[in-house]
Amino acid sequence: MVGYRAEQIATAGRVAFGFVNALASIALTGGVTPVFGTTPIAINPGTPPACARRVTA
Repeated sequence: MVGYRAEQIATAGRVAFGFVNALASIALTGGVTPVFGTTPIAINPGTPPACARRVTA
């Protein structure tokens, strides 16, 4: 959902940054206890030729 909103804002000619909080679900290498989350980030520069969604997960 964060990528969709970032795309809407960028299509309007504005720079969009979207961040979402996530619970710890990934353990360190060799570990058992979750330490890191998979926090999605969406960044869009707002220029029409580059209005493609850039989302990491």
